[in-house]
Amino acid sequence: MKIKKVLFLIFMLCPVLFLFVGCFEKPKPTYISGINLNATFDNSTCQDLDVEVGYRLAFIDNKYGNRYTTQDAHYSSTPRDINGNLMLGGLCFEDLETAKHGYELKDMIIYFDINNYSASPVSLSMEVTNEIEGAKFTFDCEQIGYIQEKDINLDVQTQTSAFRVRYDNSEDVSYDLKDVNLKITLTKLEPVSDTEGVFTYAFDDETKTATVESYTDSTNEITDVKIPRTVINELNGEMYVVNVVGKNIFKNNLLIKTVYLPDTIKKIDFNAFLYTTSLETVFMPDGIEYISSQAFGASGIKGDLYLPESLIKFDYIHSQNTSKVDSENYEGSLALGMMPNVERIIISEGVERLPVQCFYQNISLKEVIFPTTLKEIVGYIYSEEEPIRITGTFRGCTSLKTLDLYNTGFSYGGYQTFYGCTALESVYYGKESEYIGYGDFDSCTALESVVLGEKIVYVDVAAFGSCKNLKSINLPNGLKEIRMGAFQACRKLENIEIPSSVEFIANFAFNHCQGATNTTIKLPAGIKQIGGQSYDPENPNQDIIGSHLFYNCATEHVTAFEIDSSNPYYMTVDGVLYRKENGVPTILIAYPASKRDLVYVMPNTVRDAYELSMSRPYYLDEIVLSDSFVIKTVQTTNTSYYLNGEWANNLSAMLYVYNSVTKVTCNNTNETYKSIDGRVYSMDGKTLYFAPIFTATQGETLTIAEGVETIFHGSVANDNNQSNNLNNDQTFDDENIKYRYSTIVLPSTVINIEGASLSNINKQGWTIIIAEGNTSYKVNASGKIEFITAE
Repeated sequence: MKIKKVLFLIFMLCPVLFLFVGCFEKPKPTYISGINLNATFDNSTCQDLDVEVGYRLAFIDNKYGNRYTTQDAHYSSTPRDINGNLMLGGLCFEDLETAKHGYELKDMIIYFDINNYSASPVSLSMEVTNEIEGAKFTFDCEQIGYIQEKDINLDVQTQTSAFRVRYDNSEDVSYDLKDVNLKITLTKLEPVSDTEGVFTYAFDDETKTATVESYTDSTNEITDVKIPRTVINELNGEMYVVNVVGKNIFKNNLLIKTVYLPDTIKKIDFNAFLYTTSLETVFMPDGIEYISSQAFGASGIKGDLYLPESLIKFDYIHSQNTSKVDSENYEGSLALGMMPNVERIIISEGVERLPVQCFYQNISLKEVIFPTTLKEIVGYIYSEEEPIRITGTFRGCTSLKTLDLYNTGFSYGGYQTFYGCTALESVYYGKESEYIGYGDFDSCTALESVVLGEKIVYVDVAAFGSCKNLKSINLPNGLKEIRMGAFQACRKLENIEIPSSVEFIANFAFNHCQGATNTTIKLPAGIKQIGGQSYDPENPNQDIIGSHLFYNCATEHVTAFEIDSSNPYYMTVDGVLYRKENGVPTILIAYPASKRDLVYVMPNTVRDAYELSMSRPYYLDEIVLSDSFVIKTVQTTNTSYYLNGEWANNLSAMLYVYNSVTKVTCNNTNETYKSIDGRVYSMDGKTLYFAPIFTATQGETLTIAEGVETIFHGSVANDNNQSNNLNNDQTFDDENIKYRYSTIVLPSTVINIEGASLSNINKQGWTIIIAEGNTSYKVNASGKIEFITAE
């Protein structure tokens, strides 16, 4: 169809969005977020064009996940008025006043489909005004600034400009519908000529398609590049359709600013626009199906980037260093990464999978619009031997403020997907999601609130680690595993509520959650494993090294842990949490920091303790050691995860450094250890096993008893990272400094200072005195202990 003159339609789009509330316990006002959309076209600059325009409207019900789309309507050049309303009825939503996240009818997407049969391109823009006081409307994107003109050899393809209306319903718009006025402007652009003489092509005779194979600008002046829709193969004189932008075509080009891609392009290949730092605009048509690895990596594209509806997938990486299996799982790495100027990315419906590092370090990116079709954000390369983790699809997007995956079909996370997104404030996670990936939100230091879907089964390692401003997160019923360090250093997390479905809480899970206000931390009655790095539901009772689970957690409030007595593995005694066997406590797991007791009498059946199980006890002065407790070193394979074995024994690691304990004593019935002046020695007095480093009076002297030959590994413990902790933990440190000993005296009998004990003593800053007659150790000129070597 070719029409000489287009008189653009003026029509009214009047979809009415109904929202009502009912069935509350007490009467509440009804809030209606209904709006009338009144749309008018301005085509005053396009009267002579042959164009056809249609619209589609899509609405998303954020509570139930349904997607409502109006019937497509296309209009030719004949002017007409559209009367009446397009109704979306029978939708019941929550009260806006109590909705925490988008359960109201929130997102409305308007698609304008343009068939352009003229020789001039056009652009479509939209403005909005509204009569709703206090309400906010934003439009996420204008997809197209360049709408392909008709090629004499090809039929035109429909182009789409998409606008998403985000309606902030936080304001009361009670009882009646309000008018929103949309002004749609169609603008005639100057024709853009094909850039001739700069391309070479590779031809496919079977499909009659051409790939742009190389680009050469001999003038060194071209800034705007337009790729043609068709090209003649000089070898046979036949026309071929240009459908691929080839590998490395514009790589490292520092001149081009604008690229016009024809609507015939299906694929943008590996490195096509890599390091094109001056590139500001790429007009990306709807026909693109594949974007390859590093296609736009480190390019200068500005503002909004719209990924079209036809995009099937991000194509595999082109590399000689990986196998075919690895390559296909390394899809689209850095396809749109390290672009410093992109502020918003809109991913159209149909895209299901985002590859590793796809949007890595887009430092100006403020918002991403995800499609409801999204299923996976990839974080691993799967090889024949084992998965290889590749960091962060959105890692380092330091301007990204909000994340809304709730209405997507997103089920599988990646690895450090949003790591270091330091501006991210709120997250609405996918309602279909089954887990939070390894380190997905680690170091998102501005993150305050997270809303999770109800299908989350586990929160992976360090998923929210170091989210120091995180205040609230809903852990859903059905959650089974809270893995290692999942909430470590979430210093402002206000309440720790562990769902009854949880079976496993790993090491470091709530370490340094000191802002929690719980007076009691309740553990699920059915929990199977507390502590350790990994979990086997079929064998939860394997020997585990427990560490840091609730260290410095709810420090100023918690006075008790609680678990149902029916649990076969764990128990509490006077608010202290233990592992149990045969109905009695055997391993100390966690001592509540704000428990008011001055003396802790360890049950006589307790034989061991988790690292840092004494969680910064403010009030505790004395520990009475169990007769069953065995002081030992624990060698671990990974000292980055554990302190014990590196610098401490199990007793000193139980207490760590930050505590007020001045003495550990032993019962008269203890057959293995004895206590002298609050220090623990072997029964024969030849080995020092533990000496608290604090005293009731500032500046006292710590004197090790004469006759001691061995200072056991970790018996005088020191935090090797103390200076860093003093800077980061403003809770107990002044007291630690104030009540330290000032001097240590070692006896003449000492001949062996084991393991880390020597460096621990040297790091205390004490004055060190070695009794006269010791032939094994001396104090050097720097005031440190060193071994006397034979001459």
